[in-house]
Amino acid sequence: MKRSPIRKVSDKKAAEKRLEEEIRQHLLEEHGGICQNCGRWPDNFGLELHHIKFKSRGGQSNLENCVLICKSCHLTAHGIGGRRDAQGMIF
Repeated sequence: MKRSPIRKVSDKKAAEKRLEEEIRQHLLEEHGGICQNCGRWPDNFGLELHHIKFKSRGGQSNLENCVLICKSCHLTAHGIGGRRDAQGMIF
């Protein structure tokens, strides 16, 4: 049985991951490590970077389009348990 070669992450994807980590660090410092949606300290899962306008709908990775939210709020933002507003956002 042949194994598939391991593909390297493209330079573009690697650059985007670095940018998102910079945004995450900036938002952590700016908001003191609390969820930007519910205002609570996160549980064991920490905070997750969420794109207000989803990347799948053309949203960009920048400070204006990103927030750090707890896992519960992130699931709600993506319509998994909980309510959303008409645009699919909780913000």
